[in-house]
Amino acid sequence: MMRTVYPVLFLLAAGCAADGATDRRPTSANIERVRPGVSREADVRELLGQPKQIQSFPLQQRVTWTYPAPEVQSSLFVVQFSSDGVVREVYKLDDPDFSAGD
Repeated sequence: MMRTVYPVLFLLAAGCAADGATDRRPTSANIERVRPGVSREADVRELLGQPKQIQSFPLQQRVTWTYPAPEVQSSLFVVQFSSDGVVREVYKLDDPDFSAGD
């Protein structure tokens, strides 16, 4: 029975490494690669991974994905998509929920 457990665990670990999931994070270098008018939702997810928050604005036909900004704990990086899934705007904002421990 032990013989089947180890190969399965090895294959699971290899699969996690092969999909590049560890490289998907909002680093400054990855954020710079997000291009309004060019990048699409799949590109952003590949570069930055799962967003912290997704908001929909139906009247504007926009969706925003929010990520914690790298290197600045109190900032957020926001990507705005149009209804066709193309990046339209990117923002760096102060995080309203950040508390420096006053």
